[in-house]
Amino acid sequence: MSSLVPAHQHPLLYAIFVRVWLHELSRAAKARVTLASVPDAALDRLAALGVDYVYLMGVWTLGQEGQRLSLAHPDLRAEYDRVLPDWTEADVVGSPFAVARYEVSPAFGGDAALADLRRRLAARGIGLILDYVPNHVARDHHWVKEKPECFIHGDDGAPLSGRDPYIPPWPDTAQLDYRLAATRAASTEALRSVASRCDGVRCDMAMLVLDDVFRHTWSKRPPAARKAEATGEFWAEAIDAVRRDHPSFVFIGEAFWDLEWRLQMLGFDYTFDKSLYDRLSHASASSVRGHLAATPDYQRRSVRFIEHHDEPRIAAVLPPDRRRAAEFIATTVPGMRFIHHGQLEGRTVRASLHLA
Repeated sequence: MSSLVPAHQHPLLYAIFVRVWLHELSRAAKARVTLASVPDAALDRLAALGVDYVYLMGVWTLGQEGQRLSLAHPDLRAEYDRVLPDWTEADVVGSPFAVARYEVSPAFGGDAALADLRRRLAARGIGLILDYVPNHVARDHHWVKEKPECFIHGDDGAPLSGRDPYIPPWPDTAQLDYRLAATRAASTEALRSVASRCDGVRCDMAMLVLDDVFRHTWSKRPPAARKAEATGEFWAEAIDAVRRDHPSFVFIGEAFWDLEWRLQMLGFDYTFDKSLYDRLSHASASSVRGHLAATPDYQRRSVRFIEHHDEPRIAAVLPPDRRRAAEFIATTVPGMRFIHHGQLEGRTVRASLHLA
């Protein structure tokens, strides 16, 4: 199946946390719903909203190690108490960004179920966006044993946890080494495999694997000796490789630190506009106006949102009048428009990423 091309310049993306969605649909149907048995009415509702792309977050297979760590973490246990007071250990499955295999979880119906859902979405003119996490994998990802040379190792010989240089490491992940040609080749092949099953990817923390950012982050850990080092930018090579097979494939990058434009220049169609979110949520009208004075091409390639899985529900942050104003701005300025599942209904509780 070839990738869908949106009908207009400023597409609407609807983001769904797949675990929550299938749980809601199963409860309504009083039966287990998988990706293959999502009711037509649920897809028709998306089409009626004018959705161009559905971003299904969290479809990939997770590992037992991530589940174990998510269950043991005291801060996460406190989060579970807040969002699901009657939670049990069986509810904890781990972060969707600690991927053990880029295969659809059997709990959701597997790869065949995803292919069926993609076909049904395409019949309604809706493309499918999935996750790709470049910087790291789950600690029990099969590469840890099959491709140990692709990781950055600690003094004890075990892979170090994935990290952003400004926050604590993610303990449920293993850090890939993007200074090495072998790592980039393996990651590109994994990305090509993902691209064969969807119309685009949301690349988590995409800026972390920019060459200078990565080398700065890991400057105190030299790459493995006698291994071929990579040159140039991973994203330029990987995006070109995917588009040789899928010319219309869409790349959406999560980015911070004013690196959005660099990612766009490397081939990303869109990058998340966290600056607009911050201004709409916490700053003045003049700061919003100033931000929207950027060049038209940059504006057109920005993802405009007022809510997503990493931020509090907007209905819990802003009073109704400011929320309506923020929604109006985020959905009418140039760029990709991003709606989070539950946002339109005014939900106030943010789901935990670690619960089923």
